[in-house]
Amino acid sequence: MVRANTAAPAFALIKCMFKNRFFMPFRLWGDFLIEISRKNDKVIAFLKVFEESCRIAIDEKLDFMKPDMDACNVALEGCCCELESVSEAEKVIETMSVLGIKPDELSFGFLAYLYALKGFKDKIIELNGLMSGFGFSNKSLFFSYLIRGYVKSGSFEAVSETILRSLREQDGLDLNFSEETYCQVVKGFMKDGGIKGLANLIIEAQKLESATIAADKSTGFGIISACVNLRLSDKAHSIVDEMDAQGGSVGLGVFLPILKAYCKEYRTAEATQLVMDISNKGLQLDEGSYDALIEASMTSQDFQSAFTLFRDMREGVAELKGKKYFGVLMLWNEVKRKVSPDKERGIKFDQSLVDAFLYAMVKGGFFDAVMQVVEKSQEMKIFVDKWRYKQAFMESHKKLKVSKLRKRNFRKMEALVAFKNWVGLNA
Repeated sequence: MVRANTAAPAFALIKCMFKNRFFMPFRLWGDFLIEISRKNDKVIAFLKVFEESCRIAIDEKLDFMKPDMDACNVALEGCCCELESVSEAEKVIETMSVLGIKPDELSFGFLAYLYALKGFKDKIIELNGLMSGFGFSNKSLFFSYLIRGYVKSGSFEAVSETILRSLREQDGLDLNFSEETYCQVVKGFMKDGGIKGLANLIIEAQKLESATIAADKSTGFGIISACVNLRLSDKAHSIVDEMDAQGGSVGLGVFLPILKAYCKEYRTAEATQLVMDISNKGLQLDEGSYDALIEASMTSQDFQSAFTLFRDMREGVAELKGKKYFGVLMLWNEVKRKVSPDKERGIKFDQSLVDAFLYAMVKGGFFDAVMQVVEKSQEMKIFVDKWRYKQAFMESHKKLKVSKLRKRNFRKMEALVAFKNWVGLNA
């Protein structure tokens, strides 16, 4: 029946078993019926079977007819999210108590949703206290369902208050809300034209968030990412503009979803401009973000953006890693054709950029390209600190022998000899 996905015969069979007092242990059929119920939106029908199975377990004193935790939560889901009945939900909780089944985080979550939907503040306070009493310290799921209930009821002020309260209770750490929760928040606010409300929520959340929280775990990231995923990128920009208008600081997490969307769509010029705005605010992207943006720029042959991003990365990030060196070499091959003594016509080639290219390419072992950069810097009278690259060579290629290269790659051997002579090493 599960494979055939036939709900009606499955429920008829269970009811026939009950009617004829043929009591099979719940564990033998419960999970299958739950699966069929979910696939066919028959949670309410399952609730009736759940109630009868509980009655049999209690009245007949048949412990094997007792539903498990998953079944109890499906029954609660039906009462809270579909029937939206407080009396029915509390009846399930009472039955669980009689059967000795302890509610879990999801049980409290469903009740939180229902009480928020109904506006029962006292019951929410009581529920929060019960959770603590049961030893549940992580209340992310509880707050998530609370938020969903407030969103459905249209209580957006309560949504904001709940998110901020959850941050306070968890000492500003990651709330671990799902993408679905943030999407519901955004859709709810947008129905009410809530750009200002979302902007203010992010500003207030940033004040409470721990300095150690990852950018992609922040409230701002969750909200803006939801906007992007809902194809509301224009609204994401409006939220950022509104945050600026309110004089609030815009955290890195707010910008990351927009950057990722630009990168995915190869809108590299807009991404580069946004990176410049981020840098101007004193924020710093991680190397992975720069890598993705530079790669997107190179793929779309937007070498000016790639060059600008590389330059900005080198000013903010102390050291490149191994796999990035080849990308730097490719970027140099494009940049060298566009370097001009006339700064207004060509790419600006200064000491910081020379340093960026030389350091990366020495580390990567691209000595032919190294000497090209050296030659261009001499041509444009740019000072180069040889000692820095001598040290970089010794750190990465101390055991590299000219004699071994002579047998394998004569051109690379010549470039290595030229480099060692330039930095003052005995070639």
